[in-house]
Amino acid sequence: MVKLGTFFVPSQLFATLVSPAAKGATPDLSNQADRAWVNMLEMLPKANAAGVKIVTGDDFGAQGMPHALGEYARELKLYVDAFGIPAEDVIRWTTANGAEMALVGESTGTISVGKKADLLVVDGDPGDDIGLLCNVDNLKMIIQRGHVVKDELRHLAL
Repeated sequence: MVKLGTFFVPSQLFATLVSPAAKGATPDLSNQADRAWVNMLEMLPKANAAGVKIVTGDDFGAQGMPHALGEYARELKLYVDAFGIPAEDVIRWTTANGAEMALVGESTGTISVGKKADLLVVDGDPGDDIGLLCNVDNLKMIIQRGHVVKDELRHLAL
């Protein structure tokens, strides 16, 4: 996958709905969902360490997976908490890698001169606690394509 530049979208948040092991039960290896979960617990950190281009994304819109503010970040938190992936890596998966997979990495996905301004200003450090992204109250400013769509910081302007 590294050699070919293949993208990997593990989609493990949905697994927490169907695998008892993903919910903390002792794995039942006769259960396909538990086998897949146990395998992913081993393989995902290895793929990340090897440099596979991992991208977040899950079955949002399916039962138990609503399209709602804060819901998408639950997937990021899962990779940090259950899989032991560093938060900075998971953030890269969802920004730079996501933009590259969508073929827009030249214009977005990282903070660089000349790129479209997509930016979250967060109350806290998601590198220390990625779970704060699950609470929309922690998103203090959202800039999308250079346009401010949420600004709770304007009162701080000099």
